Amino acid sequence: MLQALGVVRSGVGSGPEAGTTVIADPAGGIGAALRLHLATRRLPMADLVGTRAMIEGASARAAALVPSSPDLDHAEDLLSRMDAPGIDADTYHQLDADFHVTITRAAGNAVNTAIMTALRDAIHHTVLHATAALPDWPRTAARLRREHRAILRAIRAGDGDRAAALVVRHVEGFHREWSRHSQDVEAGS
Repeated sequence: MLQALGVVRSGVGSGPEAGTTVIADPAGGIGAALRLHLATRRLPMADLVGTRAMIEGASARAAALVPSSPDLDHAEDLLSRMDAPGIDADTYHQLDADFHVTITRAAGNAVNTAIMTALRDAIHHTVLHATAALPDWPRTAARLRREHRAILRAIRAGDGDRAAALVVRHVEGFHREWSRHSQDVEAGS
């Protein structure tokens, strides 16, 4: 049961891979559970997005209290990599998701970081599928990059309230956009 939940790993035989060990990354088990519930439609995507906005808003506010965190330097690097000309949607989304997890990590709350990592992993394919339905991905990506930079600037400036408001608007706005276009595609529009 613990192995199925992603808490332990069991290995047979002898040597360093044998026996049962506790897995160091709790996000794996949480992510597996979220993916399962998403697949069975037991958890509405809008609720996952709401949870993400709540965690990220609090995390951006807390990260602004430590604007010199090395995690924020990493977030800056991720944004630079997102600016690469001709970046494909999959690579962009991986960097985007890593940016959001990194901001959460900068806040210093291990539980929130594990949940954000699990959410990132659980919804990655859903987001990729949804963005394929967007009429102008390059334009959307440019807007998202501007929003990311504004979030990071607010955190670096120590303005937690502004950073929180920006990240919540960013997460909820993107969800509204891709939800609307995904429904149009499903309806045959």
